[in-house]
Amino acid sequence: MYRGQYQLGYEAPIGIQCTDADLNPAAPDAAPTVTIYAADGSKPLENKAIPPKDRAQATGLFEHFVRLGSDFATGVYSVLYKWTTDGGAFTGRYVDYFEVLPGGHVDGTVLGLHYFDAGHAQFLVQQTDAGLIKAGKNPRV
Repeated sequence: MYRGQYQLGYEAPIGIQCTDADLNPAAPDAAPTVTIYAADGSKPLENKAIPPKDRAQATGLFEHFVRLGSDFATGVYSVLYKWTTDGGAFTGRYVDYFEVLPGGHVDGTVLGLHYFDAGHAQFLVQQTDAGLIKAGKNPRV
């Protein structure tokens, strides 16, 4: 399944509906793991367990968001999901794809911005959705 196009700094949603051997929704023996492969064969994310989306209402549905930070570059990525059900009797695998487009920044988008005048200089203090606090000095319009 094609998951869409995203820029650096954004979060790409990934997720899987786990099934049993008959392709019916099933709770896996353990949380499914995900490995992301770049076109050059590198693995920016490897064997990470993903959490359930709604354990009470959706059996076997798992979802996570992957931050497209400095481990990612422009290109198409493959997402491999793996899980087991029925005490290891069935091993499921599924592949998704998404694309990282040019643009954006690995630090993400600015969520908060504050102007601060220190007398000797003016600053713009920014908080990004990557959790970083950054400062810019003497901004110009």
